[in-house]
Amino acid sequence: MHFYDDTTASQNGTTETPKHLENLNGLPNTFAVRSHKKQRKSCNNDTLQKIMRKNIQDNPRASKRAIYHAAFEVLSIGLNVVCARCSFSFLTKTTLYCQEAVKDITCFAYKDG
Repeated sequence: MHFYDDTTASQNGTTETPKHLENLNGLPNTFAVRSHKKQRKSCNNDTLQKIMRKNIQDNPRASKRAIYHAAFEVLSIGLNVVCARCSFSFLTKTTLYCQEAVKDITCFAYKDG
């Protein structure tokens, strides 16, 4: 299970330990989710990444629908897909995820998890 939180990412692709996880030294490891990882990965599935790059179009609505249908056809699973021209923030618990941007459209697709 992966926890993906885009709000901890920096411009160079590394992450910093979120403030709410900094003082967890005495707590069980289940509470210190990803606080030790330094590399942010915006996509954990190469096939989904290719689908997204190919299907991000000139507007968020068309992109979202194209990604959803292509992923369903190729991966045989229904994904949640969010696309926008502006920045957005999210937190999700998932086993499959991908965030991609083409020009001014950014999309995030993930499996409920």
